[in-house]
Amino acid sequence: MNYHITKTTRKVRKSNALINAREKVSLSALEQKLILFSITELDGAEPSRPLTIEFQDFFGERKLKSSQYRDLRKACKSVASAMVAFEQTDDKGEVQLGEYVPVFGKIVADNMRGELTFEFNSHILPHITDLKKNFTSYLYRNVAELKSAYAIRIYELLQQGVDRYASREFSVEELKEILGIAGLKTYEKFGKFRQTVLDKACAEITEKTDMDVSWEEAEKQRNKITAIRFLMNLKQPAEKVKVKAVEKAASPSSVAPKQLTIGETVPKTFTFESEKHRRLHARLLELELSSGQAMVVVKEVGVEGETGIWKLVNEIKMGVKDGKVTSVKSYTLKLLKDRYQLSL
Repeated sequence: MNYHITKTTRKVRKSNALINAREKVSLSALEQKLILFSITELDGAEPSRPLTIEFQDFFGERKLKSSQYRDLRKACKSVASAMVAFEQTDDKGEVQLGEYVPVFGKIVADNMRGELTFEFNSHILPHITDLKKNFTSYLYRNVAELKSAYAIRIYELLQQGVDRYASREFSVEELKEILGIAGLKTYEKFGKFRQTVLDKACAEITEKTDMDVSWEEAEKQRNKITAIRFLMNLKQPAEKVKVKAVEKAASPSSVAPKQLTIGETVPKTFTFESEKHRRLHARLLELELSSGQAMVVVKEVGVEGETGIWKLVNEIKMGVKDGKVTSVKSYTLKLLKDRYQLSL
């Protein structure tokens, strides 16, 4: 165990070639996290020697369930055979040169010790150690809470240029190959691909990471979408919500508490239900809503991705960035009122 690495500083470093490589078999979210967490252990360690991870550290919990031991053991078996495909194709998309490299040389899961010991394949090490150029790094905590395997891979792809570009375009088939789902009947119809992969991944990335992401159609042939464009930008660090102290009422306890009205700041005694609630409130403040208006949205709409609120906020921010939206507050209020029938 690399004890000098804390939960908040674990950093994933991968060559861009590795990030863009094709997956021959799509890995689950847990399997991907296992590989990424293992990469963070290389920070300051000798890469050619076996490294050890404690189950508790990986899951971030002190008391583990039997199902977690079982799931991790199953994940180990899967990633032990995981292979990365570095392929070069011609102008027709035919593979002319393929290099297929296993990620791990060996991986051992010891339930009795609660430890995982692993060695990376020597041929993969140049893509994850001593990187000087053409690589991408990000904090592991940004993918730790993602449940969609596709969200993790798409997050990595977009991290490559999020600090330099506002968008990144892929052909639909290229993206499917990178995600390891090319040729699967499940995703032959774009509607299913959009719902299960694109919409779900963008919503989860926007909700749980340091990036706002949405997508749009980039190319269409014979009424079929053949390319899509991701729109992304890094979130600004959420500022602490300014609050006003609430004076203690001297009236009898039977008197109803004062209700929060539009335009008021959040009372000092108010606590958000979760980090998601606080983050959504902060995002809405960035769109020039008053604290009271933001609280109404948080309370009435909720913070789950299914509501579409994160996607809507991101689309508004993209519109502002592109110069398509001039009166931010008025535009945001109109969309919120129309979509959610809110009284703002």
